[in-house]
Amino acid sequence: MPRTKTSAWKNRTVGYADIDPAQLLANPLNFRRHPKPQQDALSGVIAEIGYLDPVLVQAGTDMVIDGHLRVELAMRQGQTTIPVQYVDLTDDETNLALATIDPLSAMAFHDADQLKALLDEVSTSDAAVMQMLSDLAESAGITTDISDAKT
Repeated sequence: MPRTKTSAWKNRTVGYADIDPAQLLANPLNFRRHPKPQQDALSGVIAEIGYLDPVLVQAGTDMVIDGHLRVELAMRQGQTTIPVQYVDLTDDETNLALATIDPLSAMAFHDADQLKALLDEVSTSDAAVMQMLSDLAESAGITTDISDAKT
């Protein structure tokens, strides 16, 4: 099937910065809630390997689009800065991004063989991360020993 020509994708990123998390505003339309096991696991991952993904923020408003939990954890743990990616979006585009980022990611499915291969290589010393990975393996119907941290 021939590809149809489309317009070039826009890069909406306009900057990066390390910002005081208290300066960022939780989006009042954010519909995602984070249970304690998720909070604990994310906190454990960040403690072990650091920030990997900046908080996504609407430029000019300091309104969070993605990363509400990272901001909450940073404030709770007394972090003075958090990495931020600023994007130039209208309010309507921000709402569309807020409504679609996590649900699009959730549409992916697990390749059980690939997940097992990955989990067989993963190590962690954080109990909450270990539990999350064990739950992930169980939900995918695979068995793996991730309880021992590999050194």
